Amino acid sequence: KKTEDDFEDSRPAWEIAFEKLALLKETDYIETKKHKEYYLELTEIARFFLGKIYKINLLDMTTEEFIENFAEISLPGELQNEMGQFLKESDLVKFAKLIPEKNKANLDFDFVYGMVETVRADFEKKETEKLARQKLSQSGKFEEAKVEQY
Repeated sequence: KKTEDDFEDSRPAWEIAFEKLALLKETDYIETKKHKEYYLELTEIARFFLGKIYKINLLDMTTEEFIENFAEISLPGELQNEMGQFLKESDLVKFAKLIPEKNKANLDFDFVYGMVETVRADFEKKETEKLARQKLSQSGKFEEAKVEQY
């Protein structure tokens, strides 16, 4: 029997991530100095999104495991290094009680938002190219079949 926790959101991963980012932006975590909570949510949004796009469970991985797994998956542009750096710095806030400057928290939010947008655009471009290749190969087979009929 399915419970509410078993519900899987079928929207595209970026829609879910953008919604969660909008909800995070509405919190008062930074103003009330709840930096750990802020970074827990921000990193979870990033990990959930990338995990859903690349079909890997990243939520339970350490930052080091994340970096290892993503060495084999090419994130667009410099995102590979930037994402690793973001997670390492976030770990300092979450586990070493580092207090970031308010501007840093906003920059990190913008980084995650931009990462979601960049990966979304790259994913959609690759999906479009894949569909175009499939159509070409199918039309080629169709042409072959037509020629064989005569």
